[in-house]
Amino acid sequence: MSGLSGTAMAATCVLKVDGLGCPFSSCGIDKQLRKLASVGRVETDIGRGEGTPSTKKP
Repeated sequence: MSGLSGTAMAATCVLKVDGLGCPFSSCGIDKQLRKLASVGRVETDIGRGEGTPSTKKP
């Protein structure tokens, strides 16, 4: 009998966000991305203008 084993891992991607220049805009991006059902955690980097959402673990 063959099967799969291992642990489930969350997937992440890096999104380039134009106009990300202050904590207020960062909070807005976080809030909108968290509305997506599959997104669990969001990290933003204002200096780089990037947002990194992670999927929820199954």
